[in-house]
Amino acid sequence: MTSTPKQLLDIVKTTGQDFEWYPTTPEIIQKIKADLEHEYRLESRGYSLLDCGAGDGRVLNALAKGRKYAIEKSKPLLNALDRDIFVVGTEFEEQTLLDKKVDVVFSNPPYSVFESWAIKIIRESASGLIYLVIPSRWSKSDAINQSIEDRSATVSILGDFDFLDAERKARSNVQIVKIDLGRPSDNWRRSSRGSSDDPFALWFRENFKIDAKDREFGSTSFGHSSEAVAERIEATLVKGGDIVQTLAELYQHEIDSLIQTFRKLESIDGDLLKELNVSKESVCGALKLRIDGLKNRYWSELFNRFDKVTSKLTGESRSKLLKTLTEHTHVDFTVSNAYAIVVWVLKNANQYFDDQL
Repeated sequence: MTSTPKQLLDIVKTTGQDFEWYPTTPEIIQKIKADLEHEYRLESRGYSLLDCGAGDGRVLNALAKGRKYAIEKSKPLLNALDRDIFVVGTEFEEQTLLDKKVDVVFSNPPYSVFESWAIKIIRESASGLIYLVIPSRWSKSDAINQSIEDRSATVSILGDFDFLDAERKARSNVQIVKIDLGRPSDNWRRSSRGSSDDPFALWFRENFKIDAKDREFGSTSFGHSSEAVAERIEATLVKGGDIVQTLAELYQHEIDSLIQTFRKLESIDGDLLKELNVSKESVCGALKLRIDGLKNRYWSELFNRFDKVTSKLTGESRSKLLKTLTEHTHVDFTVSNAYAIVVWVLKNANQYFDDQL
């Protein structure tokens, strides 16, 4: 039985899972919907949407005209999400938005931390459009304005609203802030060429001070071998341990090692790097590929162990389920994210079982 918004509010409050969830009002949703319809009036393909702090999924259900993605950590709200909403993260601060391949990002963040959420979304989002529902005082934030400038984005205000008559009342006066980062359909092609406004390139420049020119360079191998990961997993299973925790620890260790390996390039003389034809652009691209590869590897390890679910599916149903999972291996591998993915698998597996019957 589906819970009403009021019931969900009561549940999150009584279970300690209330992380400042103020359901987005119909007026705000309608305003953004009208703007999106205008933006995409000439495109028939629709658009995917990521909601950071998705709540019960109302915004995704109302706005998305394609794939629906959510970041949400409240377990009652995660369980309330429709089965066609794919959870790509739980703890917002732990997520990387750099590789979330979506057209539009929306967020109605907790207002106690709205500034840090807005900065992260603006600086890391790889989408073409961002819609933020944030307190009107955002315009006084130097950090938010600097982030907008660094992304060469354009900003417009779609309107002023409040939550005085909302399902959960609040005194905050908010604005819908629309941030245009460029046409969504061109965004990932720009990223692959290392465009100056590519969010990963921006993150790389801020975190790695490497003096090199723009030429290609080769890759190196590092980290745990597949055999070593497999041996660690088998040992964990024999001891009756937590396989998700083990995978998360191994993944984090490899990510840390990867970053430290690339940081060593900071200590190498720039002239030497130029002689070796090592460029900032190619180093940035190599790091991105490595991170993508690690995510794919560890999620695949977990997916391969869903046999107790997939063995009960027909060949066609099994293929559909696993195809959807493998298409989303850009999700950061954490314990909480793994929990959210398992919840999604169970929701969809049950539907597949019903369809088969």
